[in-house]
Amino acid sequence: MKRVITGCLIAIVCAGWATTADADLISTLNNTTDGITIDSDRSDWAGLTAYPDDSAGEPGIGAFDVDWDTITLANSSDLSTFYIRYQLNNAADFGSFPAFYNLFIDTDEDRGTGYIGGGSQLPIGAEYLLQGATLYAFTGGASQTAFSWGFVTALTSDNSFSSLDITFSMAASSIGNADTFDFVALGDNGLNGNTPDYYPDDGNTGSGGDYFKYTAVPEPVTAGLLFVGEALLSLRRRKPVA
Repeated sequence: MKRVITGCLIAIVCAGWATTADADLISTLNNTTDGITIDSDRSDWAGLTAYPDDSAGEPGIGAFDVDWDTITLANSSDLSTFYIRYQLNNAADFGSFPAFYNLFIDTDEDRGTGYIGGGSQLPIGAEYLLQGATLYAFTGGASQTAFSWGFVTALTSDNSFSSLDITFSMAASSIGNADTFDFVALGDNGLNGNTPDYYPDDGNTGSGGDYFKYTAVPEPVTAGLLFVGEALLSLRRRKPVA
């Protein structure tokens, strides 16, 4: 039985609990903010909740490999934009070796569709791959183990801290306007002949492995009252989603 952690940074309180319902789900988080700019200033990320710390040293990872510390995700209040932050203990050069940095994104939350890894090692079925700062869509067709991807878009990114702290912005439309998705990150250190670093650590053990979930939360619904003749109408308004 694994501990499931649920967190929110909106006007509600969310608590963690132990359960077997989603035995492989490690954390579900939300961070809703309109204050992030992708630049060298990281102060606008203050107060956002990151996924669990992975700073403990892991064997087989070299000094110039990807060694995950945490990942933080956030969304704008109108659900038009996602923000992504990688923090690392040590890193491959992001500009020269983007293929070390892989974020597999499962937007339909179904392992029966999308990429499950060349050896079926992923616990999710990824429809999208963020490799370096480039987003790709899975094109493997009936073969879920085929590493086959089509270009979607290049993301705005900032790498002002020697590949140890990297931020991105991603239009929600580029992943089909999904507001909830599962993900696993892979530091592909095998390109250096060393041990890959999965985040979470058991993100490479197939259908029984571990993964993270992100859920975007929209702007709160506002309510109003309108009199039409003698009729009292209740109006509920939600800001349109781009």
